[in-house]
Amino acid sequence: MVSKNKTWVSIFDCDGQHQQVHSDTLDGLADVDAGRVIDGGQVLTWIESWGSESELQRPLRGDQVD
Repeated sequence: MVSKNKTWVSIFDCDGQHQQVHSDTLDGLADVDAGRVIDGGQVLTWIESWGSESELQRPLRGDQVD
């Protein structure tokens, strides 16, 4: 099992995905720390409206303009 894990890590690192995932995670955490988030309830309401006659526009963060 250990050798499979080492192989997987080697493959993951070789193509640069690990670094990108790590960088994206840090960016996301910085957004959360800075309050750049969208309320989950608003997102769910938006998704539930998909395909209906009264489909809603996507929710935005407070600092975004559509």
